[in-house]
Order: sequence, then structure tokens, then C-alpha cells
Amino acid sequence: MLRSDEKLYVIEDLQNLLDTLTSGMILKGRIIEDFGNNKYILRIRGYNIVMESERTFQINDEAELEVVDLSPKLKLSLKHNQIRYFDREKGIADITVY
Repeated sequence: MLRSDEKLYVIEDLQNLLDTLTSGMILKGRIIEDFGNNKYILRIRGYNIVMESERTFQINDEAELEVVDLSPKLKLSLKHNQIRYFDREKGIADITVY
């Protein structure tokens, strides 16, 4: 992945990851980079992927995520009772993976 100004580029085909996912599947993820503007790198199943969320995260935050949709973009739902390192009272937030 490269960062150029405010644009983020993924230099990896995520199709192999998407082929292993199904709607309703539960995944564990960790925030490994914070680009600001609610854009992060999320590591799931060995893949580092760019994501955006209305929720604010910190590096090393971990959470269980439910696969909501695979197309046109991967959409994950944050399981509010499975969040580690940040405020549990804010509930569920949607995460869109780019």
C-alpha cells in the first residue's frame, strides 16, 4: 500500500480473501495504521486492507466483525460487545473496506 497525499492505494488483490468470506461470518480484526479522516488499515485473516468507519479507532484496537455484504464493497459490522481498547457504550458501527 502506498499513501500519496490524501489518496490511499492498495497494491494487493483481495479476491482471495473475498472468496473465503460469506455473509454472516464472524472475523477478528486489528487496526494497524491510522491515516486520519476515519481511514485505517485493518488486518483480517493475514490481509491488510484500507477501511473507513464512522467510528474512531486507535492503532492496536481489536474487534470481532460480522460480514454484512461482499459486493460491491466488503461491508463489516462491528460487534459492540466484542470491542477491545475503546469505549464499548457506542454500539455498532459499519465499516466499509476499500
